[in-house]
Amino acid sequence: MHLRRLKVIFLFGLSLLLASCTTPYQPPMVVKESAEFPGLVKLLNESNGQPVDVVLVHGMCTPKAEWPIAVMDNISSAVGANVSISSADTEIATAKPNEIQVVRGEAQTAAGTIRFTGLVWSPLVKELKCQLLYDMTGEETNCKTSDDCRPRRAMLNGKFKDGLLNDCLADALAYQGVGRIAFRAAMVKSLTQVVQQKSDSKGPIVVVSASLGSKMVFDALSDMLQPPEDNAQMMLAADAIQKRLAVVFMMANQLPILGLADQNLVPKTSTLTADNIGGDSLERFLKARRQHILRTAHITDGTFTKLALVAFTDPNDLLSYRLLPSRYKAADVDVADILVSNQPTYFGLVENPLSAHNTYLKNKGVLRFIACGSPESSLCK
Repeated sequence: MHLRRLKVIFLFGLSLLLASCTTPYQPPMVVKESAEFPGLVKLLNESNGQPVDVVLVHGMCTPKAEWPIAVMDNISSAVGANVSISSADTEIATAKPNEIQVVRGEAQTAAGTIRFTGLVWSPLVKELKCQLLYDMTGEETNCKTSDDCRPRRAMLNGKFKDGLLNDCLADALAYQGVGRIAFRAAMVKSLTQVVQQKSDSKGPIVVVSASLGSKMVFDALSDMLQPPEDNAQMMLAADAIQKRLAVVFMMANQLPILGLADQNLVPKTSTLTADNIGGDSLERFLKARRQHILRTAHITDGTFTKLALVAFTDPNDLLSYRLLPSRYKAADVDVADILVSNQPTYFGLVENPLSAHNTYLKNKGVLRFIACGSPESSLCK
């Protein structure tokens, strides 16, 4: 009888837990006024046999070593293909500490080839973040007598201090400071190599970026689209970007808050306008893209005259902001804003904030949109 009562209590508690566990945006919800956009399947079928180049850029926080390959696998599976990684093309193990690490892979589909390039930029800031290691959470010591002072810290506070502050937000601070010049130069170099790895390629380029990585990409692309006239290599890369960049899939958009660092303070008596608040990195990129098209209209014909911007946001991701279509939409830009639930919400109170921020590219709904677009391509299985 006692055992039966425990079983009833257990089942009741389990049912209560399940009933209180919700994923409100699973499947993902396309926000009103979002534009249509193509997925990889459609781009492959319309590329006339040309490979589709997919560039992966992680966000703040040091990614796990397997990150680029895992993302390639996830996207390939959503498309219905298997990815192959060539050890000869994998530079992640041999890259210098001050360089962006590169991992390349290919996925063969019935419609054509996807060429992946994973850019791991976290080594650029590794040495800087080592300065914070002295205050990582560790086994408590007596700070009054010990040479190694490790104060008592609550478990959850320690996890947030070590991860969110010392590893993640440290990336954003390093990038927004004087080191941005070196960051941008490294990203320009890597993106230039992507568009020039097959100089005769005319297939579309797709960028899949996360949080701080999106800002880094747009800053670098802006630099590439305004090359010195005596730099023929960069001018060719700029033409390729203008002609081939088709879609940017953004996870955990942070442009609104990171853009604050690029703006002047506005006096209370002033009215906020585009002239006195300046633009974020995406607005500056779009402006540079339009200027480049005007400068080169007589020698280049844009393969993709309209760029698609697609932002995925989990409302419980504290480090993420929606990408408002009204702010960026124009004749040459389509914007889609999509709400997702990366993890369950418990009792309407909390979703794991780290999982909410870090698992977009494990979310099957997100991967389906990347593969199949919106509305979903009839070519998708």
